[in-house]
Amino acid sequence: MRKPVRINLTVTEQVERYLIQLSDLGIHGSKPTEVASALISREIERLVKDGFLKLDKQKSS
Repeated sequence: MRKPVRINLTVTEQVERYLIQLSDLGIHGSKPTEVASALISREIERLVKDGFLKLDKQKSS
């Protein structure tokens, strides 16, 4: 498994409210940042599966 990295992400206030609401549900994480991470990862996986992105051929560490 790859080591997590930190990125800065700017979203609208409405998106922040959605992330807070989802974190209150606890399905995708208990904090808005965890929810954002889960949703970004899920969407990237979908884009790879649908052929819009190709997997990196880099070695895993």
